[in-house]
Amino acid sequence: MAQISVSINIVNKIDRSLSLTGDTTLAQVRAGFERHVPSLDDTLLMVSYRLSQPESALYELGVRTGDIFTLAVEDSPARGLGVTVLRPGADVLEVSDNATVGDIQRHLSRFLKRPASRLYVGRYVSNLAHTLADLSLTDGDLVSLAVLPTHTDHGLVLVPARGGYTPFRVRESSSVMGGPDEPIDISHFLPRRKRHLIQGAQAEFVRRDDVWHVQALPTASLPLFVDGYRLFPHRPKSLFENNVISLGSNPNEPLLQLVVQFDVE
Repeated sequence: MAQISVSINIVNKIDRSLSLTGDTTLAQVRAGFERHVPSLDDTLLMVSYRLSQPESALYELGVRTGDIFTLAVEDSPARGLGVTVLRPGADVLEVSDNATVGDIQRHLSRFLKRPASRLYVGRYVSNLAHTLADLSLTDGDLVSLAVLPTHTDHGLVLVPARGGYTPFRVRESSSVMGGPDEPIDISHFLPRRKRHLIQGAQAEFVRRDDVWHVQALPTASLPLFVDGYRLFPHRPKSLFENNVISLGSNPNEPLLQLVVQFDVE
């Protein structure tokens, strides 16, 4: 049994449903949002699957740290693909991966003080060449355009994926992550027998042009990934809410994971 960190979005209703063919690409779906947001440049596409197995444990469904639960208060259409635009403000929930879908839905329904019709789980996607069929999307699933905060009125918070650790708030506009000698000491997030693997400065977080970025450093002893994509030194990547930063040779079995969140300063 392990603790995982997931994020929660609450949707009062699904904006609309679309009847699309399986060969529709995610790029085409995303383009359909253009008239609903000021700029697609500040958004990410999220694909979510409707959960209909209330007794299934999260680990059985492959739910992992960084995934996002969307709770729909009103039922989505039975046919077609649900479409909605999400605004900033998702909350992070630490939960056992042994919890069931029904446990999560009951917990969130108490929080809402009203029953929730549907629970979805998903993650951000970057390969927009995928088709709906490639991702096995079917009637009742959900595609969302997430309008996410990146600007300087938001402080950067790094949430350890495993429970029991205090989130790290990045105080300076430039801060290095690594071992005990660095401003962001991540070695204490690891078991003692593995702390020696954090050797040298691993990554740098920089607030530049009103946007938070992360970049790998040449001194790093471990590969650095954001949402499963490896970063290389001196190639900064802008950060969005709920990005998952992984350290280790394999992003699917990382040594350490941190979930990106933002606090309004």
